[in-house]
Amino acid sequence: MIRLDPATRASTRADAPWRLRALMVAEALPARFLARVHSVFRQVSNLELESGLLISVMDATLPAQPGAVRVVVPPGLDFSALLAPGEPAACRAGVLRVGAALHVELRGAESWRARLPRFSWEPMREQAWRAAWACWREAPSHEGSVALARGLTAAQAALAARDTGALLAAVESLLGVGPGLTPSGDDALVGLLVALGCMAPADPSVHVMRQTLAAWTRANADRTTPIARAYLLHGADGRFGAQWIALAEALASGDPVRAEDATRDALRLGASSGADGVQGMLAGLAAVHPGGERLGVGTLARS
Repeated sequence: MIRLDPATRASTRADAPWRLRALMVAEALPARFLARVHSVFRQVSNLELESGLLISVMDATLPAQPGAVRVVVPPGLDFSALLAPGEPAACRAGVLRVGAALHVELRGAESWRARLPRFSWEPMREQAWRAAWACWREAPSHEGSVALARGLTAAQAALAARDTGALLAAVESLLGVGPGLTPSGDDALVGLLVALGCMAPADPSVHVMRQTLAAWTRANADRTTPIARAYLLHGADGRFGAQWIALAEALASGDPVRAEDATRDALRLGASSGADGVQGMLAGLAAVHPGGERLGVGTLARS
């Protein structure tokens, strides 16, 4: 059996493709597909499938994401120097070929399934929530913070009342709001989906709210940016990035120190994506918690 190094050239020719080895493949990734390069950055290349869904080929040093292939990237290799938007991609027989410059060996990679922990509230979990909330409040605000707080406050009230109509009116005000590849309102919506996904197994009324929000998200995700759409559709199907799984698990553990550490990790995502997602997640958890008024319902603005 021929074993490839983690990253090698397919031959000694300078124009030969790079052959990278995948360490982890998201469970949701189809076994066969055709795609094109949608966007490319130094450590990430996003591919658009014929269905319109985006998947990512990403450096394994980055946190795992739903619909992603995490690969071993040699020092100095820059995806944006290898690939360009519009180039074709195809996956078959366990090999993903992107343009003429990149081949990824998928066989033997670990399959990653994003699972949220089952969550129920106890006094110790309130302390973990408070630690995470205090950490979030240290994050800087941005130009969309006021509008985001307004929409999330309305969503909190709707969730606390288990009012599906009011919830949909509130999230309508968040979808696509804000600048960037993933607008702030969409990051907050992902956070809400995380919160409801955690609490739904323990509370039938929360399950109804989660199902309602998931169905609305699937029907409306085309109204935002392609990258935000991908995260929203994954979230509607219960799949989330490693940073959100880690934060949910930390909150479920009830350990304030662990919750603070996981929050800080999530806050590092993007310019404001982490902060906006954490805000949506913590706001959603407070809203569906029986003692939500103690956890800060209605106090979404930073002091």
